[in-house]
Amino acid sequence: MLHAGVTSVSQDCGAIASSLRVMFAASQSWRSVPGTEADWQKAREKQAARISKDARNKDLDLTTKEGTNMSQTTDAAAVAVRLTWVQRKLAAELLPKLADRLLLDSRNQRTLPLSKGEATELRGQAEQAIRDAETGTKRNSFRHMIEAVNRGIEQTTAKSNPGSGEIFRFKITLLDFKPLIWRSIEVPDGTLDALHEHIQAAMGWTNSHLHEFVIDDTRFGDPDLLDDGWGDVDFIDSTNIHLSVILAKVRKPFHFRYQYDFGDSWEHKVVFERCATAESGTKYPRCLEGARACPPEDVGGVWGYAEFLDTIKNPKHEEHESMLEWIGGSFDPEKFSSAVATKEMRRGLPNWRDNR
Repeated sequence: MLHAGVTSVSQDCGAIASSLRVMFAASQSWRSVPGTEADWQKAREKQAARISKDARNKDLDLTTKEGTNMSQTTDAAAVAVRLTWVQRKLAAELLPKLADRLLLDSRNQRTLPLSKGEATELRGQAEQAIRDAETGTKRNSFRHMIEAVNRGIEQTTAKSNPGSGEIFRFKITLLDFKPLIWRSIEVPDGTLDALHEHIQAAMGWTNSHLHEFVIDDTRFGDPDLLDDGWGDVDFIDSTNIHLSVILAKVRKPFHFRYQYDFGDSWEHKVVFERCATAESGTKYPRCLEGARACPPEDVGGVWGYAEFLDTIKNPKHEEHESMLEWIGGSFDPEKFSSAVATKEMRRGLPNWRDNR
């Protein structure tokens, strides 16, 4: 039987926590793979050192001179950093000089214009604060502050010079369903969590459920989600590791797994096809091609989706009218537009943390 309605993240957790713990326990933990933990840690440290060095060398001309009002950052140099109220309060503790610009009177999420120098300094302070944080909640807030700063810097760099840097091409295919539903996308370097958002937008999902990546038997996920009542689950923080680190030694196609919605269990095969230099004058991310519409959220996985399609195609089915009403009147499983997918990728997804 199909199930309708929207399932929240917390409902996902409550409904499937027990079965997922069994699945995780039965699978090979990344900690049991010889050398894996040390390798990833070394890669993260190398990346952090490189980013810090690049920031010192490249951002000198963007830092404000003595006596200049830091709020008068030019549009060209501005880094748009979107932070929650809690993150802005922590940012005020880390950099008191920014306190009067952090909109602390507003409890909603806000986008703040910072200079690149300010953004880099805030990121460095947050990286240091993670090690001293007394609670897991605070550590997660610092992690996502770092991610927000990284995203802002990446977006600013892409806007100012859209034809520079490495571009990664992936083909994403929804498994266990035919005819195939797939997308081919190109994205700039970013975190694995950013790739999650690109996949969501290109496929047509709404970021309403839990997700994870599994790469060479190593699990990657968002600690704000997978640390929230899931017990002793081993994974690497997907919000703090970049594609360029993961794919550093890969120069030929290989694939890994992306799972979305642990209840409906939408399994995707993600094939890394190539890394190339960005084309001059081309904007990224973009969806090159694909086929067929994304299944509706909460339709019941691949089996529920197949039943849903049979139901809406058959006017004599007893649930025909109710399913059409649930989906909003009509649904075309063949509908797809790479232009629309590209637009959604560039628009980005709603931040689920706004509703926590």
